[in-house]
Amino acid sequence: MRTLTLSSALLALLLLGASPARAELCRDWSTQDTVLQSVGTALILWDWDQTRKFASTPPRRETDCSSGVCVTTTIPHEESNFLFSKRPSPQEINLKIGAGLLLFSAASCFLPPSLRSVLQGFVIGVEGYAVYLNARWG
Repeated sequence: MRTLTLSSALLALLLLGASPARAELCRDWSTQDTVLQSVGTALILWDWDQTRKFASTPPRRETDCSSGVCVTTTIPHEESNFLFSKRPSPQEINLKIGAGLLLFSAASCFLPPSLRSVLQGFVIGVEGYAVYLNARWG
């Protein structure tokens, strides 16, 4: 079974974006929509990259010698997104984030402009916060 990869998701988005069907479906698309969609998509891709890196990173080790005896603790990365398992596989990450990216693109295209900007703003807020937390973690 072939899994969804970042490159195949990007290819699908490019083909969708360049297709005549997209132009017909998104005929009321504005410059603001394009900017918001681009920012949301970029943040999803950034989060995707960070999540894949965390999933493949060995657990952190921290040593505490404050009590006079050094104790080393292993701290594995655990995904905090409730849509994922605690330690998602690359396949799970690719499938769920890839599907989310395609769903975001499709929903933005089909929604009326007033709801489209709400969805795009929501995705930008959630993904921006996720990217920020990921950067802080490591």
